[in-house]
Amino acid sequence: MTADNPHSTTATHLSRYLTDTGELGGTIEAIGDYSAGQAFFITAPVGFVCHIHRMIVQIEDGANFGADEYGKLTKLTNGIEVKLYNEDGTERVNLTAGEAIVDNAHWSHLTSDYHEISHGTGNDFITCDWDFFVSTGIPLDLNAGDHFDVELNDNMTGLVSHTFHVQGTIFPG
Repeated sequence: MTADNPHSTTATHLSRYLTDTGELGGTIEAIGDYSAGQAFFITAPVGFVCHIHRMIVQIEDGANFGADEYGKLTKLTNGIEVKLYNEDGTERVNLTAGEAIVDNAHWSHLTSDYHEISHGTGNDFITCDWDFFVSTGIPLDLNAGDHFDVELNDNMTGLVSHTFHVQGTIFPG
């Protein structure tokens, strides 16, 4: 997160895809078989604090999404959970309240801005903006070593694209 300016002493904009390693250079596309579980995440680096204001979820797949599908896949069996963890690995909060996301419609219940986009031909897209700052009045805080996870527990290999992008602020702390 600080590779561009590791010596900054002021706040800077955070704009990053969640990855399977939690690091820049990890895989951003969540389109594998995650039946055994896989987190896409970001970790606040040592010496820094991250405020995550929002997460933008993007799903691309075949045309004509159904509310009871995930992209064009059938409804997920185990689903997706979004969680914050402390540095020691203890769960701080489950933002999906233990109710895993299993279909397209579920994203619309959690996010402030949900859109299904069709260009008439080719693939369709879902984009949704989960604005934590708007919904609660405060950003999600990650102290050094804390991490923000999107946990997948199903086979996503049929999706064309599936990403999670966070935006916020990072500053020395």
